[in-house]
Amino acid sequence: MKINSLITNPFSKENSCKTPSFKKADFFVPIKQINGMVCGCCGKKVLSVDTLVKAQTPLGKPLGYIIEKGGMDFVKKRFPAIWDILESFAQKYPKNNLDEIVEISENYSRLKYSVAEEVGLLEIKDESKERIDADRRIGRFFYDMIDHGRAIMKGSSTVMKAMLPLKPFLTGTKKEVFEQFEIYARKYPKKRLSEIVKLDEVRKFHEAKNILQRAATREKMDYHFDNIRLMVKKKNPAAVEQFDELKRTVIEMFRTEKDPAARLSVAKDMYSEALSTNKCEKLIPAVMQELEQLPETFVTLDSFFASAAIHKANDSVLLSLLFSPILATEEHVVAVSQNGTDRVENKIVLCRECNAFRYSKPYSQFIAYHPDMPENLQKQIDLVVEEHIKGNLPENLRFYPVKIAKTLKDSSKGKINLNIDKYCEYEIAKSVPLLKKYREEIKELREKRDKKIAYTVKNNKISTYMKKSLSELNEKIIDLKDKIFLEENIQSRIKDYYKDK
Repeated sequence: MKINSLITNPFSKENSCKTPSFKKADFFVPIKQINGMVCGCCGKKVLSVDTLVKAQTPLGKPLGYIIEKGGMDFVKKRFPAIWDILESFAQKYPKNNLDEIVEISENYSRLKYSVAEEVGLLEIKDESKERIDADRRIGRFFYDMIDHGRAIMKGSSTVMKAMLPLKPFLTGTKKEVFEQFEIYARKYPKKRLSEIVKLDEVRKFHEAKNILQRAATREKMDYHFDNIRLMVKKKNPAAVEQFDELKRTVIEMFRTEKDPAARLSVAKDMYSEALSTNKCEKLIPAVMQELEQLPETFVTLDSFFASAAIHKANDSVLLSLLFSPILATEEHVVAVSQNGTDRVENKIVLCRECNAFRYSKPYSQFIAYHPDMPENLQKQIDLVVEEHIKGNLPENLRFYPVKIAKTLKDSSKGKINLNIDKYCEYEIAKSVPLLKKYREEIKELREKRDKKIAYTVKNNKISTYMKKSLSELNEKIIDLKDKIFLEENIQSRIKDYYKDK
């Protein structure tokens, strides 16, 4: 995208669908949107943002109503220019919500351009880290604004009916919460979700159950830690005090570390080391068994509802709490904070929850907590290859499988070694005849060009028609050379893949 062109006339027909942000991220979108795409970490099916937005679009109230109720006041305080645009949209489209308004490309471009201008992106001409950070600021603010446009939705019955096709993506506590909302939607069909969680009978019921369940969870933790303490006391009484301190450390880690697999792995390492130091190695298997039975989380169906009532979550936030953890996100294999690039060959798909777990841990370390990751990434790349072979992915993602295979292998120190033989066989089978065809075409064009040049030399003059004809032939030859370079490049990459393998 040419920034200068956008600055000159951002609302021209030429720029109507262009935006100043997510230039590179857009290239990766087709992979996130593959039907049945799975998280490369946990292996669960992920939900594309577009699918979630499409389901939510008809549920929002008109933008004018949201503005009137103060849902956009945070924009008014921070960015008056953007506020003016929103007000003009509300006047122009009195019956439409913000999702429906920005579906019109001209409106989307206008709003996105204004946000980019506010964060100073248009002043940054290069692809530096500063530019990437500005892109992210645009994304966070823009989509936060769209979410606020859904703050007040229609009745719970309508909302739950619209969300029902997305229920299969939910698992565990999130699925239980969804089913509880379905029950409440039958009982209070006209009330909004945010109104239901604040009803006294709903709030008090879940608050009481949450207190009991948290107490039960803590009792379960204490039970297993007490079992460990008794085993240590019987084997080495002098070490009991050290293990009491270790228990406090591990419980604190369980409160702060988001990743259940990581904290359990670290807890096991800490106890193994402490047992070995105190000459209690024989207790390690039994202690590991106790640690594995520790509850993963304090978050339950009732804690969800109790928290939603206390924090006064609106309709959009409640749906976001349910579905955002399973959204497909692009994960940088080599973290940006560790000088990782923003190119597609450094990206895989993780659900938002696993992406948060990873943060910026090196993959060689992260895989230790998630041993199924190589298998799940293989499932992911198999889906990508299948779509590529069907011709459903754009040409700029043609090299993706072989590039990401190398990136993952290097960053994980060989622990993730994807099998892309099917992709390689397909590309070689496609590339070899194409190369032959292109070379034959170049040969024919050159012979034709040589004849024309010989005729011109013989007659010692060149007409305008001949100049144009020779120019067209040269352009065709250059175009074919580019295609040959592309096919030779893919073959070279495949050879390197097999060499490294």
